[in-house]
Formats: sequence, C-alpha cells, structure tokens
Amino acid sequence: MKTWKIQDREAGNLIEKFYSLEEAQTALAEYEQEDKENGTYTEDFYEIVEPADVDDIAYQYGLQTKETTSERSGYPRNLQTAITGFDSFEQAQAIAKKFDLDLIWITRREGQQLWSRMGTAYQPMEISSGDFGDDYEFWNDADSTKEYYYEILGDMVRDGKSFEAIREYMDKIEEVFDAIEDLDNDEMVVTRCGEFYRTQKVHCISFDDGDGHYTQLAAIQ
Repeated sequence: MKTWKIQDREAGNLIEKFYSLEEAQTALAEYEQEDKENGTYTEDFYEIVEPADVDDIAYQYGLQTKETTSERSGYPRNLQTAITGFDSFEQAQAIAKKFDLDLIWITRREGQQLWSRMGTAYQPMEISSGDFGDDYEFWNDADSTKEYYYEILGDMVRDGKSFEAIREYMDKIEEVFDAIEDLDNDEMVVTRCGEFYRTQKVHCISFDDGDGHYTQLAAIQ
C-alpha cells in the first residue's frame, strides 16, 4: 500500500506515515501549528515524501515489473504493478523496507496474462516433491538413491528384460547419480517417472511446477 511519510527535512528522520497525501498534509499543518504555539517553529522543518514509483525502483535495481490482479482466475480487477526478479529473499526484504513495500507471492497459469496476488511472503518457499505431482521424487543422498534404482535393476534382470533395455535404463539413472554428485547446499535432484528432470533449490523465491503453474516473490505498494 502506498504511504506518504513526514520527516524532518535536514536529517530525514521519519516522524509518521500516512496512506493518503491529504492526511499527510493535514498532519504537517498540525505539526507546524503546534511548533508555533510552543515557540519552536522553524520554516520548512518538515517535508512530505511521496511514495517512489515502482517502475523507477525496478529500474534502479535492475529488476522487473509484472501486472497483477486480486483475482485467482487472472480476471483483471484491482490491478497493481509488482516488482519481481530479486536475487534473494534478503535483497527483496531490504528493498521493501527502504521503500515501504509489501512482499507477497504472485502466481500465474500458462496462458494467463496477469499474475494473481496471493498471501504475504514471510520467508522463501520450501519446495517438496509434492509441489510437482505424483510422478516426481526428490533425491539428495547417493546411497538411498542407488538402493532405490538398484532394486529396480534387479527386478528388470529377474523379469528377463533384454540387455539393451537394462543398458538404456542404466544410462538414464547415471544422469541422476551425476546430478546428485554436483548438488550444492539446499539443492535436490528431481526425477520424473524415475528419470532426471532437473536440479531444484529447496528454499527459493521463484518456482514452476513443470505443468504451467508459476510462482514468484514480488513487492507491491
């Protein structure tokens, strides 16, 4: 929500916030009148700082903007421009604090033009395999992963699968093992129907579920 701030002009110390320019102007006049009555009046001691334009903030920090709606369906209502493209949750928090912005999650389905505003963002998202769907699994431990896949290989041998089929399957799971070895902290390997799908951060500020549903961290006034 947009806020107008009254601060002292020289040092920039915040005195009070308001949600309309009219309220801020009324309060400033009252401050000055009170100072006159107390014999402490100084001309232009106070100033009203208007909210920064979100497009200007985004440009200043090399971020992006997206048009958002209050409706989950994507129907255009109560439109607001949101800032996105943050490098980290910490960066978003710092910018939000500096410009009195609110951090929220926004979502969009494939084919929708507008992003829908969701709940307040208090911390990064924590992703699990359930956020993808029934055919997906998460892996970050080589031993448990090998145990799982070696059991499948054993079943293939017992079922009399051809050497070519077993070799093809081994090539696929080797990609999974290689990805696990390359994992950084807070990362998991995602498989789909047993095959490597992608490497995914567990705690993140943007996410797509592979099925046309996108979520991002955003800042709005």
